[in-house]
Amino acid sequence: MKRNIESKIKIKNILFFIAAALIFLNGNITAQFSNYVSSVETSEAIDGESVDVTVNLLQNANIAKIIIAYRNFGATEYTESELVMTGLSAKGFIPGSHVKIPVVDYFLTLTFLDGSYETFPEKIFSGGLPSQIIVKQDEDIESGILILSPEKNEELTEDELLVSISLLRSSKFVANSATKIFIDNNDITENVLFADDLLLYRAANFPGSISPGKHVLKVVTFDNLGKELSTEKIEFTIKSTRILSSAETVFTYNADFRGESRNENYNSNSTWFNNLMGSFIGRLDDWKFKGRVYVTSEEKKYRQPQNRYFASVENEWLKVELGDNFPRYSKLILDGKRVRGISGGLYLGFLNLESSYGQLTRSIEGRVITPLPNSDTLGTNIIPIDPNKYGADLGVVSFGKYERDLTVIRPSFGSGEKFQLGFTYLHSKDKMNSIDIGTSPQENLVLGTDLMTSADDRRIILTAEAAINITNEDISTGTLTDSEIDTLFGGQDNFFDADPEDVKNIKNIVGNFITVNQFLNPLNPHKLSSFAAEAALELNYFDNSLKATYLYRGNDFRSFGQSFLRNDVAGFNIVDRMKLIQNKLFLSVTYERLQDNLQKTKISTTTYQTLNTSISFYPRADLPNVTVGYSRFENFNGLDTRKIDNGMYYVDEGTDKYLIQFSYNFDGTIRHNAYLSVVASEKKDYTSRRSDGHNLSTSLMLNSNWSSDLISFFNITYYNSDYSNIIYRYTTLSVGARYKAIPNKLEFSLNISPSFGDLERQAFDFLTTYYALNNLRIVLQARIFRIPDSSTNSIIGITSQWNI
Repeated sequence: MKRNIESKIKIKNILFFIAAALIFLNGNITAQFSNYVSSVETSEAIDGESVDVTVNLLQNANIAKIIIAYRNFGATEYTESELVMTGLSAKGFIPGSHVKIPVVDYFLTLTFLDGSYETFPEKIFSGGLPSQIIVKQDEDIESGILILSPEKNEELTEDELLVSISLLRSSKFVANSATKIFIDNNDITENVLFADDLLLYRAANFPGSISPGKHVLKVVTFDNLGKELSTEKIEFTIKSTRILSSAETVFTYNADFRGESRNENYNSNSTWFNNLMGSFIGRLDDWKFKGRVYVTSEEKKYRQPQNRYFASVENEWLKVELGDNFPRYSKLILDGKRVRGISGGLYLGFLNLESSYGQLTRSIEGRVITPLPNSDTLGTNIIPIDPNKYGADLGVVSFGKYERDLTVIRPSFGSGEKFQLGFTYLHSKDKMNSIDIGTSPQENLVLGTDLMTSADDRRIILTAEAAINITNEDISTGTLTDSEIDTLFGGQDNFFDADPEDVKNIKNIVGNFITVNQFLNPLNPHKLSSFAAEAALELNYFDNSLKATYLYRGNDFRSFGQSFLRNDVAGFNIVDRMKLIQNKLFLSVTYERLQDNLQKTKISTTTYQTLNTSISFYPRADLPNVTVGYSRFENFNGLDTRKIDNGMYYVDEGTDKYLIQFSYNFDGTIRHNAYLSVVASEKKDYTSRRSDGHNLSTSLMLNSNWSSDLISFFNITYYNSDYSNIIYRYTTLSVGARYKAIPNKLEFSLNISPSFGDLERQAFDFLTTYYALNNLRIVLQARIFRIPDSSTNSIIGITSQWNI
């Protein structure tokens, strides 16, 4: 009781502090404690639009891969995808379908070369809180300024640049003729054509006025008294263009090359890393060409591929992709997993065909650790070895990794605008002869179908997908003969409890597609253990989006193309999102109820219930944006605790989670962007284990634009958790600035980030960027991070980037 009272007092104090502060912004840099992750940068999150994610690393020598897991506010299940590592960063994106008001939860899982892992933020799987990205409403709606072109982050040549702005939805107080247009703080208003509510500027009429590189387009509206009302910004890139022309065709292209060399000194171990990167984009009539390559000294035969290459050609009806790709077919079957090979699609509208073939994992040979004399020694890692090669018949080994190949084919009918029906076939198999020292090569077969139909201009959307799989956990013995099936299966005297006739029927049906033996799972597919399905109905009327989803996933469902699904659950999810007061107020309510133990393989069935609510207010005035959220999570299995054997399996717990966020853009003598977030949770365990706990995470960020040449950054994060009387607290402070010493020529960045408390670390980052030419820049990086009573580590590197 005392602990609960203390927690409530803490929450009340926090709420009071928030109410008094009111100075906050939409931040896009997350700083937490980690010996590997320096920070996570995200692009501005707009409802329904994808978000770019960049993970900045302190060092990457021992990291095998980085997975990002993300979910909407209100969802209990994370979607996961692998980030692409390039030097001291890892990049990826969160699809727009997962970016919904008010926030997106996310965390990272770093897997190391020895198979161990850690999460960022820490302790996610033991009560830790995920990081969050604030999602804003479409600023076109908020400001009333609609930038028709260029598009956000669009790449185009100066001749192609057409600035087109609509003020049709602006407030009645806006004086259209007083609107100002800027490109990189250069006022171009006098060259803009005003046609009532439409503003136009064509760069080709003013050749040489916009240099190659990244630029910011800013539109500012005023009232008749000259008071600023609203501002809208987007970024775009002007490409240097090379043109190969003939009488009939025009080919334009842009290429970018980058080289990096750095030294990492970590725990007294000094290592050099060298990387080369290149990208290419070309266009010929309606054909598009893309290419990417990344070559690194981290490419080793004992690791999965670190080098990356990709090339594609496409138009409206055909697409061919070679190299490292992340194809997406179905959430259940293949959704963003890296495939090295070839992918393509033929899109005719009424009939479409997509396919991928390639390598999921490459072979990594195992090794003999210790040869053993011929004996009856037992062990999971003791196997027969070549006596001529190793001088013994048995050996203690480290198992290798088989090459695993994958084939996916998906024909579909319909363009996907109003209707599409698709069928997916996936087959994946380990190559047994790819390594000598390995164990249990596997094989996987998945068949699925998906449907999408919509009506009333997509105000009604129905989606459904289903899949069934069969997996062989060890194909080394090959397919069984009918006589072997009779010997192994059926009856009490045989090895496996299954009807031999059922196994033979399975062999007759799928034997041409997958190895059939005693390791096939499931052997009784009629029990639906390997079946998965999901159906959803979405209604969008009167500024209200209501979506109901039912899902079923058997405990044996598995696809080698989708490693991140939660299995052995079934239930429903209802989400209602409402827009009120002219899109100033957003209400979100989610309720989900799931149950496990679908095939009755556990001692009890656990019910998982989740309620999420949030209110977001966007006043569109000189006031902060506010989001308040509350969530309740309950898990209960209803076991009779009077039975002694049930005590250790009894589950009865509930968690309350509170979220308050403020973001604010305000002007004093300078422009500030500020953001404050407070997330608190309280867990109550009603079993005899009493694993109660509470968690508090607060973050305050302030970015200040002192001038066009100087920007400062400030961030402070406080984290406090207490689970089962294990207390974990720390504070991280981050202060930095970016200064353009010579505009368009020389730029400095500095950041200092100490952490205090149960985890201590001091980090110092210095970055110098020199633009030798308009299309050539050189970056010098110095990073020092110290772990008290442990080590002082450093990274020194130089990077050059050339654009043609």
